[in-house]
Amino acid sequence: MIGEEPLRVLMVCWGNICRSPTAEGILRHVADQRGVAVEVDSAGTSDEHRGSAPDRRAIAEAARRGIDISRQRSRQIRRSDFDDFDLILTADEVVDERVRGQAPSGARALIMRMTESLPDFDKFPEVPDPYYGNSGDYRDVYDLLERAMNELLESLKPR
Repeated sequence: MIGEEPLRVLMVCWGNICRSPTAEGILRHVADQRGVAVEVDSAGTSDEHRGSAPDRRAIAEAARRGIDISRQRSRQIRRSDFDDFDLILTADEVVDERVRGQAPSGARALIMRMTESLPDFDKFPEVPDPYYGNSGDYRDVYDLLERAMNELLESLKPR
């Protein structure tokens, strides 16, 4: 539940250049619109893009929707993230398995999928990786993540 302290959320995908920076930007934007205190960051399970900006197609799609993710830089998930964040959201099964495998015993963060708050999670258990696709794939990923981040904030509201 959303309480006094800002909810700390880490988005994680493979390389931290497509899905997780997009999810970070969307959650920050949606939370700001709703006046919800959330701290958001993103990381990858791989270090192959460390220090890189998000993919140009992810930047373009976010910009088209009024969100600037161009200043984000890729980083790899760290051991300390498991205690520094309340919630770690993973993009797909492979990433989820890698993150859970790295989680230290007794870690504070709850690990779940980016789309797990969706009422139709069974239809969308993963955020598809658009990296080898086209701009339409980035648009579809954005649409899915926008819906998922809105549902996540809805699910965290006090009842």
